[in-house]
Amino acid sequence: MSARPRIAIAFFGITRALDRTLPSIEANIYVPAHAVGDVRVFAHLYDQSRIDNPRSGEKATLDPGEYKRLGADWVEREPPGGVAEAAGLETFKSYGDPWKDGFRSLRNLALQLHSLNRVTAAVLEEGYDMCLFCRPDLRYRDSFARPLRRMLAAPPPVVFAPHWQAWFGANDRFALVSGREAILAAARFVVNAKG
Repeated sequence: MSARPRIAIAFFGITRALDRTLPSIEANIYVPAHAVGDVRVFAHLYDQSRIDNPRSGEKATLDPGEYKRLGADWVEREPPGGVAEAAGLETFKSYGDPWKDGFRSLRNLALQLHSLNRVTAAVLEEGYDMCLFCRPDLRYRDSFARPLRRMLAAPPPVVFAPHWQAWFGANDRFALVSGREAILAAARFVVNAKG
């Protein structure tokens, strides 16, 4: 009998409203992943108490302890102040402001890239060869069971991304990957310039 695969579930960004998203995460990500492998949940999340994004219309208070509901085995929380600048925001600005919002969305992209890099480093440090990169602030309407089975049947490296994305699967939402090279690539592939 072969060993069960080790599957990392890697959350990144901010939680926003787990009361609305956690049921779908549990049913469509956690349950299918536990059915086929040994799972460990990783999370790099920003420690912030408010969200104010004029482009998306979001303006709300965030629950600073909400992240605990994810049940992550490894968590790194970081205040967002100064992170975008350390991640190279000034260099990014030299390419222009694609959202034309005073670089606010570009700053958010830099924060997301940093979050993905931090959680990816933790997953790779522990030697995982399969990873589900997921945002905790989304409702997942479909089960990951079928793509997980397909990923397990394919030799690595493999990257599965949603086909419904306008950018041929490149997105800022999620990807399922296997193989160290694919994990490294997906940490950049999950983000696009569209926003």
